[in-house]
Amino acid sequence: MYINFDIVKEKGLMPTDVMILQLIHQNRTDNLAHYIAMSMGDELLDLLEKESLVDYIKGTKKQSEFEKIRLTNKGKKLLEALQVPNTTEADAKMADYLMEMYLSHDDGDRRIGNKKKVITYCTFFRNKMQLSLHQMYWLCWYFLQEYEYTKVLQYIFYNDNKHRYSSFEAQFEESPLYQFLSEKRVEVESVWKNKIK
Repeated sequence: MYINFDIVKEKGLMPTDVMILQLIHQNRTDNLAHYIAMSMGDELLDLLEKESLVDYIKGTKKQSEFEKIRLTNKGKKLLEALQVPNTTEADAKMADYLMEMYLSHDDGDRRIGNKKKVITYCTFFRNKMQLSLHQMYWLCWYFLQEYEYTKVLQYIFYNDNKHRYSSFEAQFEESPLYQFLSEKRVEVESVWKNKIK
């Protein structure tokens, strides 16, 4: 799981607090009260309550506060945001190269889709797979040489029309680019070896 530590710092959290947020998030379906109680101090609990990141269900008298604790919508959004990397200038340039490369095929039908999403998906993919900018560039180059034609560049990462009630992060392994890298890892590594000096 990728963690955006800039946001962690900005929110006044510690890296270990992210795990506690995840425990609280999963507490709705899995009873993780024991782990939450062991991990969370009063200071963090006060911060989460003050920032309206957690709330409590009514529950029963027998249930402890840790069994009743839940993330609010604001807390869920923060947890999602923590998993999205910051787009650097280098990532934006990488995405621009990818878009130019994609549109350079002169067949007239190709579209980028949502440019902002392409940049975000490109950044997320690179960070999630722990690729350098050069590895990402040559992976995309090789993918576009080999992959069957697609009209919308955005869809090599994630087709939000196909998965209307999900997210790129949740459907990551469905990404055509991810599947391509998984299936052709040896060939991709050979391209990296030949192209990256």
